[in-house]
Amino acid sequence: MGIQVATLRGETKSLAGGSSDLIDALAAARSIPALEMAQRIQSKRDEYRTVYIVTTAHRHQLLQQIETATDLQELQALDLDAGWPLA
Repeated sequence: MGIQVATLRGETKSLAGGSSDLIDALAAARSIPALEMAQRIQSKRDEYRTVYIVTTAHRHQLLQQIETATDLQELQALDLDAGWPLA
């Protein structure tokens, strides 16, 4: 059974022979099977992707609020600390 990995383009790719040198090395260092290592990597990628999307969306929202502020009081009223993931 090969290891299925997602590429940066979102396509699924099967690693030849169910392994890759990097995944094999990472798995060996942790004394776990390569398939489990690949699954951990994909899980972390999904978690990071979610945080990245939320962070980017919040950043764009703040920039829009800053650009549409009409005076200093509106700028000072913005809560720059709220809304960030993991905050």
